[in-house]
Amino acid sequence: MWLLLTFPLLVQWTCISAEDALPVYWNVPSESCKKLRVDIPLNEFEIIHNKGEEFLGEKVVIFYEKKFGKCPYYKGYDAEQPINGGLPQNVSIEEHLAIVEKQINETIPDKHFSGIAVIDIEEWRPLYEMNWGGKNVYKKQSIKLARSKYPKRSAKEIEAIAEKEFNQASKTFFMRTLKKAIELRPKALWGLYDFPFCNAKAGDMEGDFECSKEAQRYNDKMDFIYNTTRVLYPSIYLNGKKSPEQNFRFIRALLKETRRIANAQRRRVDYYIYTKFEYDPYESYDWFYGNEDICNTVKLPGDLGGSGLVLWSTSKNMRMRCANIGGFVKKTLGPFLQAIRKQSNDCRQTMCSGNGNCVLKKPLKK
Repeated sequence: MWLLLTFPLLVQWTCISAEDALPVYWNVPSESCKKLRVDIPLNEFEIIHNKGEEFLGEKVVIFYEKKFGKCPYYKGYDAEQPINGGLPQNVSIEEHLAIVEKQINETIPDKHFSGIAVIDIEEWRPLYEMNWGGKNVYKKQSIKLARSKYPKRSAKEIEAIAEKEFNQASKTFFMRTLKKAIELRPKALWGLYDFPFCNAKAGDMEGDFECSKEAQRYNDKMDFIYNTTRVLYPSIYLNGKKSPEQNFRFIRALLKETRRIANAQRRRVDYYIYTKFEYDPYESYDWFYGNEDICNTVKLPGDLGGSGLVLWSTSKNMRMRCANIGGFVKKTLGPFLQAIRKQSNDCRQTMCSGNGNCVLKKPLKK
């Protein structure tokens, strides 16, 4: 994988229009590091960030579901603890959108904001059939709701009604939320975090370079999201539990699926890839990605047509992690980003006459 840095023109490339060579955004709550006077050299390595390294600002904004509008969910997947009605069927969409409008206006006061704008909804998935595991509570409560309205129907009929009602309400919720956001800040790069979907085990087996047919079917059924969103924000977070080779195959599979979804739209849809640089920042202060996984998560997205990267981390124990993060960016991540940027710019000039970015015609398998 590292050979790609040295011999970029030995593989088959094509060009896509782009203003810059794979911009990198900082979606990390490192404001406390700034206050502690711990330097994270973001400017030195041209990493785009909010003023003062604030988490929400003039370049990057993310809205989490539990503090956004009246997003419904069950706290802890407990049917006895519904928040905002628990189900999308129970939400007053007008009340939700009124709060969304107020929050967007407060968080993004600049009406010409053109940065990263992410809506993160993870408690439940847009399709009824995708709510497995702990999320099964959304199926069970949808069935309970349908049975309360149609007590004489058979169990099979009730589940069919539950699925239909959930999916209709979910579609309305996602589409109207996205449309309201785009209406309010039309230049912003609005999108939903962690879409498109790919099965978590993609790439586990040698020779597996695609999301499952079932995952692709789910994405096809969620076309109402992809038809509405401005950009896509697939997530390639790694947790250190798999080999770099497995991670390479998973990322290749997800980005291939992302490219498929983007190409299916009638308009250009760019995709910005959410990635990390720590395997488990919740439990470890210094378990950073190894060189192969840095290559997997930084170089591969650009090679496969990504329009940019968004680096994310948690706020947990940030004050204790500042120095290690600063050192990692300075000594490892930053220089790698510089090397990738130089290679991208060289390829832009050589193959695209400076008017686009180089992307692989066909993804590599190693």
